Amino acid sequence: MRKALLLSVIFVLGLPLFAQQPAAQAAAANNGPGQALAPDAPSREELLKLFDMLEIKKQMDSIRDSMSKSLEQQFSQMTRGQLTAKQVDELGKLESELFGKMMSDDFVSNMMDVLIPIYQRHFTSSDVSALIAFYSTVVGQKFLHEQAQIMAEYMPKAMENMQGRVQKVMDETHFTERVEQIMAEGESKQPAKK
Repeated sequence: MRKALLLSVIFVLGLPLFAQQPAAQAAAANNGPGQALAPDAPSREELLKLFDMLEIKKQMDSIRDSMSKSLEQQFSQMTRGQLTAKQVDELGKLESELFGKMMSDDFVSNMMDVLIPIYQRHFTSSDVSALIAFYSTVVGQKFLHEQAQIMAEYMPKAMENMQGRVQKVMDETHFTERVEQIMAEGESKQPAKK
């Protein structure tokens, strides 16, 4: 049971990473050699100004906090009655450390470095100037600030929905039982020591 619980926790914590994988692979494929930028591509400085205006770091902080709270709540429900208070506390600290490191300032900076050449291929310098002009308006600022609130309201609901879906699919596929079976088979087939 402990193995299944541990695998379930790892699976739930890893969902955001799996969701990001195809996008990361596509970005890597489009960022290869021979991908020359158009002469009218925006500069790094223009894009950093846009990213600053879009408050990307603040949005990532908000997403991190919402995901952390949702996963903490899900984890609490999953482990209720199965772990001691000390175990729950220690796993909670581990989860907080995990999210703190995953969504660190260094990570955000690296993501900006990944985004810049992608934006440079999809937008011109004049496009970026127009976006900056729009987000400098009252409506643009309202959109940015409301987006943060919208995401804060959306993420717990999305995570709750995902938790229910994950649980349903895990039940339908007999995930826990199959993982236990796979683990048991692996233990019984280990070569004998000489």
